[in-house]
Amino acid sequence: MVWEWAKSGQWGQVWNHDDLNPYLHAQDKSGRTLLHYAALSGDVSVIRRLVGLEVTGSLVDGQGHSALLLAASQGHLEAVKIIREAPETDLCAADAFGRTLTHWAAKWGWNDLIRQIGSVNAVTTGGDSPLHWAALEGRLDTVETLLELGADPRIKNNRGESPGDLCANIDVKESIQRSLDKFVSEEATKVSVDLVKPTKAKALNLSSAPKRQKLKFKLRTN
Repeated sequence: MVWEWAKSGQWGQVWNHDDLNPYLHAQDKSGRTLLHYAALSGDVSVIRRLVGLEVTGSLVDGQGHSALLLAASQGHLEAVKIIREAPETDLCAADAFGRTLTHWAAKWGWNDLIRQIGSVNAVTTGGDSPLHWAALEGRLDTVETLLELGADPRIKNNRGESPGDLCANIDVKESIQRSLDKFVSEEATKVSVDLVKPTKAKALNLSSAPKRQKLKFKLRTN
């Protein structure tokens, strides 16, 4: 009954169970824990109590969701902040579809969290980066935060779409384009430098050649 109570949000019944300890670190048939169910509903008071009981945050359900990712997928920022303090919680973990906490933070515009966890170029199994998600949502501040932290606007998903292809917001599109222009400029500069280096080396070899030839001639005449 404990699992049914947790699923339906009857936490009073859960806490009053005669022997709750075996359930604190257990998983039901779907792989979910009590912390998963609290995360799904975003019940901050329950989550705080479970974390205080040192319930682990490392366990995942059948789709690879940790309690942290489950809370993030529902947009429960306060729940995320508490669950991240649970023992063994991995901030950089991905679910079975490759979706990370950074992806969800990009979707919801949690810029401070993005700065804390990084992983800005992680991609889902569909090839989408956090920048794809932020661009799709039209979140200019988040797009600029990701770009500032090194997000690559050239990444294309499995459909061949770059982040700029997904956004309808003109300001977002222009911000991504400026970043793309910067990448192109930096690549062009790098190519120019690489082309100049061999030329200089060749010039140095030519300038030293006559000296070696002259030295050879003197040795032969003596």
